[in-house]
Amino acid sequence: MTSPRVSVIVPCFNREAYIGEAVKSILAQNLGDLEILVVDDGSTDASTDVVDSFDDPRVRLVRNERNLGIPATRNRGLDLARGDYIATLDSDELAEPGRLERQVAFLDARADIALVGSWAREVTEAGAATGKIKRRPTDPDEIDLWLLFRCAVLQYTMTGRAEVLRDYRYNEDLEVCEDHDLLLRLSADGHRLANLPEALVSHRVHDSQVTREKALRLIARKHAIVGRRLEELGVAHRPEDLERHFDLAHLRSRGIAPDAAYLDWAEDWLLRLIEAFARRDAAGAVTARRIGAELWLAACWHAKARLGPTRWIGRCFASPLAGPLWRSALVRLPVVRRNAPAAGD
Repeated sequence: MTSPRVSVIVPCFNREAYIGEAVKSILAQNLGDLEILVVDDGSTDASTDVVDSFDDPRVRLVRNERNLGIPATRNRGLDLARGDYIATLDSDELAEPGRLERQVAFLDARADIALVGSWAREVTEAGAATGKIKRRPTDPDEIDLWLLFRCAVLQYTMTGRAEVLRDYRYNEDLEVCEDHDLLLRLSADGHRLANLPEALVSHRVHDSQVTREKALRLIARKHAIVGRRLEELGVAHRPEDLERHFDLAHLRSRGIAPDAAYLDWAEDWLLRLIEAFARRDAAGAVTARRIGAELWLAACWHAKARLGPTRWIGRCFASPLAGPLWRSALVRLPVVRRNAPAAGD
């Protein structure tokens, strides 16, 4: 086999407890024309022994001579992959049997889409379902806007066109958020991104994933890469604007009750974002206005404790953000109340 339909890149570092299950989940795919490229980043445990134990020619193990870090390890996978499409799976995740079949069929049918992800089911360290689903927007225009707030395509669910991914690669200067950075650069250059609205990967949650130090680095990097994209869009900002910007999409989860001053800022900020997208294209402007209306409704809803039960309504619908789209946004008010109108956490 020299040119499979899909190369699945699995970066691995000290994951002997999980890597075997990850590989098995790919070997169990309904689509069999694939290769599994495990790129080991200098593991000091038995991870490579686990991978070597698979007696299947589709499993390829490549070892970095030293620990290079996740972006460089992902890039090495891109260089060595032989498939028409390249899929990603982290070494502690599990792919559902229909994942690659569905994503390849979608990309075959949609030449305008460069990369497709999916939703993910959250499981415990032992693999038991928690009942939570990590949802992301499915429409390319929605993804384009939501990338300013969060990584709108989950890294471990991605399947994309090999030639596109090799052209862009991962930024090896980023120790975290390399996936968000890649998606923002793809989107900025007009590449269309999508998600399938079904959980095609099981995302394992365990203690070794995010330390407090890593969480702080994630925040700093996210501010930097989104700040750069805002500058490209012509949206001037200060550091405090970025802080408020990220709060805007997470008011409920962060327990924030906006005051009148925050609402004044949010109104101006959202209007500026909508204007920036309107300068790009008409379709993006329509989506930006709708999502802007939903975010505005969410901000006003969470401000009701400080503004009072009637004042928040008056403030909300006096804004041009409510505009002609307020009725469609109100239909989604239960979603707005969860403060995840399009993408989820």
